[in-house]
Amino acid sequence: MRRAIAIGFGTAPVDVPLLGGSLPDVVFTQTLGLPSFLVPYANADERNHAPNENIALDRFFAGIRTAVALFAYLTEMDTPGADRKY
Repeated sequence: MRRAIAIGFGTAPVDVPLLGGSLPDVVFTQTLGLPSFLVPYANADERNHAPNENIALDRFFAGIRTAVALFAYLTEMDTPGADRKY
């Protein structure tokens, strides 16, 4: 995850342990027993869900680069269910 963010944004990520919204993570974490993660791409002044909500285009494209890098790294991982600790 951290390598993908560094590739996408061109800098090391800052870890902030919080979540500003509700997501259906229970499907992944409890029902399927899989780990879940969230990487916010938006700018700090995005005004989430306001009439003037926005995202800076450079952050949008950095998010796309991050997702591509993350998917590439995930394809290199072992088969789910293998003797692996997350």
